[in-house]
Amino acid sequence: MTNRVVLGQLPSTNFGMRVSLPGSDVLTCTDSELTFSSELSRFGMVLLFGSALYSHNTDVTIPFGVTLPFIPAVESYYYNGTTNKPQSGNPFMVVKHDSIMFPNGSLLAGKLLAQANLYWRYIVFNIPVGGNAV
Repeated sequence: MTNRVVLGQLPSTNFGMRVSLPGSDVLTCTDSELTFSSELSRFGMVLLFGSALYSHNTDVTIPFGVTLPFIPAVESYYYNGTTNKPQSGNPFMVVKHDSIMFPNGSLLAGKLLAQANLYWRYIVFNIPVGGNAV
């Protein structure tokens, strides 16, 4: 059985908490195999954020720039680039280890299709939600 959680004295001799990915021993794993560490300031922080112009003709893929050992949590919504206001409706998206993809025609609220300057706004968190694409 693999050690997954340590609370108290850590291998570095500091005190805190570490949680590893399934199958990784929390006492010997690398930082990339951790789902939480009180020693690292990057956990729970935003990995990537931005916006992309909506296209009803083609898929739009946003690369993370790195391949993560997990599927990250992603929040996304539409906004109007002309008025800079959020719009109703959430996009369908495919989240992978290295990118998010908004498929052709992923805008679910049909009335928004006619609007110009419609963008996806997205935030990718350094929080694992799975090991496979969702």
